[in-house]
Amino acid sequence: MRIIRFKVEGLLERDDPVQAHLHPDLNILTGKNGAGKTNLLKLLWYTVSGNILLALQEVVFSELEIETDQYEIKVTRVGPASCRISYIFEDKDFEFVDQHDEFGEFAEDMANEQLREIGASVFLPTFRRIEGGFGLKTRARRAAGLAQRTRGEVEEALSELSRGLSHSAHTFVSSISTSDVNALLLRKYADLSDQS
Repeated sequence: MRIIRFKVEGLLERDDPVQAHLHPDLNILTGKNGAGKTNLLKLLWYTVSGNILLALQEVVFSELEIETDQYEIKVTRVGPASCRISYIFEDKDFEFVDQHDEFGEFAEDMANEQLREIGASVFLPTFRRIEGGFGLKTRARRAAGLAQRTRGEVEEALSELSRGLSHSAHTFVSSISTSDVNALLLRKYADLSDQS
């Protein structure tokens, strides 16, 4: 799946909308620390991957529009953790609002079920695991054993995070190494390599 354009109203309580038409190949997002780059990327990925409740809980915004090569979606916040969602997929219009009946279904839950089955995405957040241990030499063998045990616990926690946020073909990468990046690139560009 490819995001063609987006528009976010009220991102981090800004007066002006944040919007862009994206290039089909490479896009570079720059800005000062605290400008909202990570929040914008989280908001976009949480939405297309069917994690809209997390978008509502973690990112301040009032309205979001995304056009992908497969569908268009609009998420309008109507409360701290509630929204109205409309999207167009295969020439069909869908509208989701919170149900205030005995079942109490939420718009994001109903939309998430469908969005998770459309397209594919990979989100690489702005942190990565430390490869091969810590960058500083360990002072004692006992400290090395503790560092190894701690690193294992951290990796398991990151894996748990990834499993919880990934759905169908939408993958949240919580831990990546240089060898992982090489494998991803080799897989993507294997055809070009074979041709050359």
